[in-house]
Amino acid sequence: MLINATLLTELRSIYELSQTEFAALCGVTPSYVNMIERGKRIVTNRISAAIVTEFELTEEKLADLRRSYNREKAHCVAEVARQKIRGKEAT
Repeated sequence: MLINATLLTELRSIYELSQTEFAALCGVTPSYVNMIERGKRIVTNRISAAIVTEFELTEEKLADLRRSYNREKAHCVAEVARQKIRGKEAT
């Protein structure tokens, strides 16, 4: 599995890791992770392999992570909407 900048950013978000934490797991500097996310550097084969190994990624696990993350994100958006509705009802 090859990791690109978009997937790196997505994984970091899913696992709720800072750039510093993610960098430590992948064996790179936080500034390098930042440059990857900004499109200034590429994800090398070594970094890609480190990510796959560290997170034990497979296509199936990635799909499961995305489903869970999207479900949680949708739940959070719905809860914010409910709070806004409750606030309007109280006035």
